[in-house]
Amino acid sequence: MKNWKGLMVLLFAAPALLIGCTQPPEVVDDVATNVEEAVDTAADKAEDVAEEIMEAVEMLDKDDGAEVIVGDVLDYSLEPSDDWADTGSFGWVEFKLHEGRYDGEPIHYIRTDASDKDFAEANGLVHVPLLAAATAVDGATASLYVFDDGADGQMPVMSSSPAEDGFSSAWHVRTVSFDGDATLLESAADIEAAVEAGDASLDEGNLVVNYPVVKWPGGQLPVDDALDSYFGTGQLIALDEEGGSVTFKLHECYSGARYIVTDSSAGAMATDMMNIAASTGTGNLVDAGATDNIWVFGNGLEGSGVMGFQPAVFRNKAGEPGWSPFWNHFTLTWADGVEPRVLSTGAEVAAAIEAGDVKEWAGTPNTDPQGFVVNCPVPILAENTYEPAEAAAPAMLDKDDGAEVIVGDVLDYSLEPSDEWADTGSFGWVEFKLHEGRYDGEPIHYIRTDASDKAFAEANGLVHVPLLAAATAVDGATSSLYVFENGTDGQMPVMSSSPAEDGFSSAWHVRSVAFDGDATLLESAADIEAAAEAGDVTIGEGNLVVNYPVVSWPGGMLPVDDALDSYLGTGQILSLDYDAEMVRFKLHECYSGARYIVTDSSAGAMATDMMNIAASTGTGNLVDAGAVDNIWVFGNGIEGSGVMGFQPAVFRNKAGEPGWSPFWNHFTLTWEDGVEPRVLSTGAEVAAAIEAGDVKEWAGTPNTDPQGFVVNCPVPVLAPNTFDGS
Repeated sequence: MKNWKGLMVLLFAAPALLIGCTQPPEVVDDVATNVEEAVDTAADKAEDVAEEIMEAVEMLDKDDGAEVIVGDVLDYSLEPSDDWADTGSFGWVEFKLHEGRYDGEPIHYIRTDASDKDFAEANGLVHVPLLAAATAVDGATASLYVFDDGADGQMPVMSSSPAEDGFSSAWHVRTVSFDGDATLLESAADIEAAVEAGDASLDEGNLVVNYPVVKWPGGQLPVDDALDSYFGTGQLIALDEEGGSVTFKLHECYSGARYIVTDSSAGAMATDMMNIAASTGTGNLVDAGATDNIWVFGNGLEGSGVMGFQPAVFRNKAGEPGWSPFWNHFTLTWADGVEPRVLSTGAEVAAAIEAGDVKEWAGTPNTDPQGFVVNCPVPILAENTYEPAEAAAPAMLDKDDGAEVIVGDVLDYSLEPSDEWADTGSFGWVEFKLHEGRYDGEPIHYIRTDASDKAFAEANGLVHVPLLAAATAVDGATSSLYVFENGTDGQMPVMSSSPAEDGFSSAWHVRSVAFDGDATLLESAADIEAAAEAGDVTIGEGNLVVNYPVVSWPGGMLPVDDALDSYLGTGQILSLDYDAEMVRFKLHECYSGARYIVTDSSAGAMATDMMNIAASTGTGNLVDAGAVDNIWVFGNGIEGSGVMGFQPAVFRNKAGEPGWSPFWNHFTLTWEDGVEPRVLSTGAEVAAAIEAGDVKEWAGTPNTDPQGFVVNCPVPVLAPNTFDGS
C-alpha cells in the first residue's frame, strides 16, 4: 500500500494528461501548462488522501504486533470481547459495508481481495494473483458491473446472490460505458439489454475480486447471539446498515493470519451446518487453479480450530503469490498411536502426511473423497498465539487398571464387580451422563456412545464407527433425531421414535432443523414436519448417524436389576438418577480387550421378555445396510462370564477399528462332541475353529437359527482381558 500516493497523483491528473495526448501540435504548449497545474493539484489531493489513510492506520495502531492488510477494516480485536471472553475463543473485525444492486434491489458486501496488483493497492485490497485464472472456467465467477460514466445514484450491479444456485463470491469485474446519455441500470438483465440495444458497451477485462456478500434480497449472513463456539449460529457479530459497517468473528490460522468465514461451495452443509452462505460456484475455482490448500484438524490437540482442535494451516502465507482466500478444504486426523503435535506450516503438514502420522481427507472425513471450497479472507496478519493445553484424564477415571475410556460421557466405572454383588455377579459397572430430549411432546432420556462421522465423534467424545454411515441407505434402519441450530429457549433434541413403537431403531439419522424466522418450541417429529411444510423451518438431512441408546421413554424404561446375580438378570441397569443426570449399567467383558453394555435388540419379544432390554426391531435392517459387525457368544464349553455362562464373547473386529460396530450381528458357537473346548479370543481363531469343524455356528441362537438378530452393545471402555479359562 506504500504506492497509494503516487497512484492517486496519476489518477487525479489523468484527465489533463489524456487531453494533452489528444491535442494537435499547435496547442501542446498550452496543454503542458494545464498538465503541470493538474499534477500540482493532484499532488495536493493525494497528500490529503494520504493523510486520511495515515489517520485511519494510526487509529488501528493497537501495539499488538498486528498488520491490517485490508483497507476497509474499521476496527478489530485479536482477543475475545468481554461479551464472550468466557465462552468463545475468537476475536472480531469490523468492515466498511458497501451497497450495490441485484435484480433492482439492494445487496450489501465487503471488499477483501483482487487479482490485479495496482487495483488491489489503489483500493486497499489483498493482491491474489491466482484469482486471475478464475475467468477461464465456466461458473467459477459471477459478474460485477461497474460504471465509467453512470447516472446519478448509479451503484455497482451484481449478477447473482447467495439465493441463486451456482452463486460465486469471486466476481469478474465488467466495466459499463454509455455511448450516449447515461440511464440508471440496476440489474444484470437491464445492462445486457442496454448493450444489446447499443446504448452501452462492456469492457470485459480480466479483473477478479473477492467481495463476499453479507445481505441480499430475501436473506443475509446470520448473526450469532450465543457467541460460544466457532460456528455457533453464524459468523456475524453485528450488522449496521445505517452506520455502514459489519462485524465478523475473527479466527486464528497458521501461519500468522486472522481470517473470517463468509461462504462455501458445500451447498446445504454451508447453510445448515456452517451457518454461512452457499456459493456452489466457488467449487469451480479448484479447476481454475484459483484456490490454495487449507488443512483443519479433526482430532489431536484441543484448540480454537473449526472442529475444536489446533488452528488450521494455510499452505501459503496470506498475501504471498501462491495464497488464495478460497480454501481448498482438507481435514487432517492423527493416526492411532501417534502423539499429536502442533503443525504450523504447509511443509510440516506435507511431512506428517508422508510419514503416515496424519490422514488427509478431502473436505471432511464425512464428505471424502468429495471436497469443497470455503471463502476465508484474511484482513489481518498477526503472530500466532495458540498454545496447546496438556491433556489430562479426569483424576476420578485414572484408576491405574490398564483401561482406556473411549466414550466421553463416562463418569465412572469399575472393571471388577462391586462389593454389593461380588459373591453373585461377575460383571463390572459403568456410569454415563444421561441426556434428555423430547418424543411426542414428552421427556425421553438417552446416552451417547457412537457416531459415523470421525470429526463429530471426536468433537463429542464418541466412538467413530464408519460402518454406520451406510445405515441411511436402507429404509427402516434408522430413526430420526432432530437437532436445532437456532432453537428457542428450552428447545431440546427431538426423537422420532421410542422403544414403545414397532420398528424402533437406536441408530439415529441426525437431521438439523433451522428456523427461517422467529424460533418456536417444537417437541415432536410431527410438529417439526408441519413447520417444514409451512416453510417455517428447513431440515438438513446430512449423513450423520449416531448410536444413542434410549434409557427411558414415555410409558417405559430399561429395567433395573435388583438381584445382581447373573448376566441378564432382570435388567441391564443398576441405577438411574434423573436429578443427577446419571445412569449406571452392567459392564461385561468381551474379546478382544473390550468392556461393553447391552441396551436393545432387534429380537422383539425375546429382547423384552428374556433379555430384559428394549426391543429395537428396526436395527435388524442394519444387517442389509452393512452397518453391523459379527459377534460370537458361546453356548457351551468353558464356563465363564459370557451371556450363556461360558467364555466371554468375541468381536470379529476390535472396538474402535474401522470394521467394528456396536450393533452385533449375533451368532452362537457350540463346541462339537469330542472336541476339547479352548479359549477363542479373536475373529481369526473363531473362523479357523469353524473351518476345522470344532464348533458349529448358529445364526442368533440354536433356537432361532437360521433367523439371526442384532444386539446393540456399545463399548465405553477398552481393557485387557482377565478371563483365564480356569
